[in-house]
Amino acid sequence: MKKENINSAAFWQAPAIQEELIRLIMDLCAIPAPSGQEQKRADFINKWLSKECHINASIDTACNVLVLLSQPDPKNSAIPKSPSRLPKDSGLSVFMAHTDTVFPDTGSLPVRRTEDRICSPGAGDDTACAAILMMFLKYGQPELKNCRKPLLFAFNSCEEGLGNLKGSRQIIKDYSGKICEVTSFDGGVKGICNHAVGSLRYQITVSTRGGHSYNDFGSRNAILVMSHLTERLYRLQVPAEGRSTYNAGVITGGTSVNTIAQSCRMLFEYRSDRKESLKLMQSFFFKTLSELQSDFPDIRLEYVLVGERPCMGDVDSARQQALTERALASIRKFTDAEEMSVIGSGSTDCNIPLSQGIPAICFGGLLGEGVHTREEYVTIPLLLQEAAIISDYLLNALSL
Repeated sequence: MKKENINSAAFWQAPAIQEELIRLIMDLCAIPAPSGQEQKRADFINKWLSKECHINASIDTACNVLVLLSQPDPKNSAIPKSPSRLPKDSGLSVFMAHTDTVFPDTGSLPVRRTEDRICSPGAGDDTACAAILMMFLKYGQPELKNCRKPLLFAFNSCEEGLGNLKGSRQIIKDYSGKICEVTSFDGGVKGICNHAVGSLRYQITVSTRGGHSYNDFGSRNAILVMSHLTERLYRLQVPAEGRSTYNAGVITGGTSVNTIAQSCRMLFEYRSDRKESLKLMQSFFFKTLSELQSDFPDIRLEYVLVGERPCMGDVDSARQQALTERALASIRKFTDAEEMSVIGSGSTDCNIPLSQGIPAICFGGLLGEGVHTREEYVTIPLLLQEAAIISDYLLNALSL
């Protein structure tokens, strides 16, 4: 298979290409990458790009693997230059796929292949898309060499959970004023996300004196107080404008069955696609905590903001729509348009650029089932379809 054939419709159906992509996904899946601990996977990607693509990538302070392509060096095509060399308003297009998973495992993750599936935690979210980007950098080098605008391919960290979009934040900060658009390829969503859902995530701790379950019966129990707080927080009627939600995600506390709990901790989240609605819910949160403290003056009530994803900023609607239409064109080229289930809001790496007025979209395709579970799998026919969609989208972006 010749490298220039990536623009062929049959490219991803070639047996050798299929096997290379499948093996790459399986190798990546086996490397643990909890949010904030992506170093091993980042090192693998960096070494693979050097060996297979002869690309000098870099790993920044947020553990993002970055491939910056500006005007090619005639002596060594597709070698990235320093970001400091890019001028302001240089029209940089950013293409991202995150490397972290929701799973806390720091040991090797299980990977299994059947006739038509790749089975592993994180296979579809977002390892498959990262592997497709890597393959594009290998086999799309002739097209990349001819591109006359700067490009940044990013294998970014900390998209999941309390990773708090650290990788995306770092990229947007480091390339401030130079980015014209961002595309995040993220599996698990059958459609296009083109509007940011913001979130506020709090860790709340209730502390009491506690005691022995028999001898000190009647003393204040931190678990019971937290139950009161949870019930009160769930009294909130969400704002009518847009779509807003809230959730008590994790509650932990206590020492033993015969101990009155001295401490209880909860993770609580608010989400909304409207800044105003998110602010209203935050005000309710503070008011509820204040009232609880007044009703239980003998407890110690603490909270800390552990995660914040910004809502939509002032993005040029025409440019945002044009980006969405480009993605739709590639999706429709390889799928039945009726399969599209949503074009709308989501919480993704694109929250950061969108909050700063930079046009951005996220799409990846539903490649299998079980996203965010240990039974997650990618269906190989859908994987190859998605690879064709992403490569077509990238080729169109390079030609603009």
